[in-house]
Amino acid sequence: MATLTIRRTVAGLVLSARATTANTRVRGGSELMRFDQPVLGTAYAVEGARGLLGGVATLGLSSPLRVERARATMVLPVTYDLMSGALATRTAVVDLAPSARELDIELGWSAALSPTSSVRFGIARAFDAGHVAGATDTAGFVTLVLR
Repeated sequence: MATLTIRRTVAGLVLSARATTANTRVRGGSELMRFDQPVLGTAYAVEGARGLLGGVATLGLSSPLRVERARATMVLPVTYDLMSGALATRTAVVDLAPSARELDIELGWSAALSPTSSVRFGIARAFDAGHVAGATDTAGFVTLVLR
């Protein structure tokens, strides 16, 4: 897994971007399913942050880790003979990568309450949630950190 991160301040706005790529070799398998090629995945995020009301407001756009390529060789049933109990199979290459890519938008605000504590509020909306086309999800959060 490799991640590249960049952070710059432009006109008082802190901008950051992150890109991640992953390459996994799946060892083993069975007669029924095996991966002949590595499984590839990617993720990315961009965020802007600015001081607001004694804290920091953030607006971010991100996509969590998603499998881009996952081709598995599988033995699939084709027919079953009820009289003899014989099962006919064929070998097929199946692409297990999702057809959609999740896109998340998050709006948040955080502030230090003391040198050892902070609070964060936010709301996030996911489009094609879980990398499933048409699925959406909305979440709100409150985080209190006490050290």
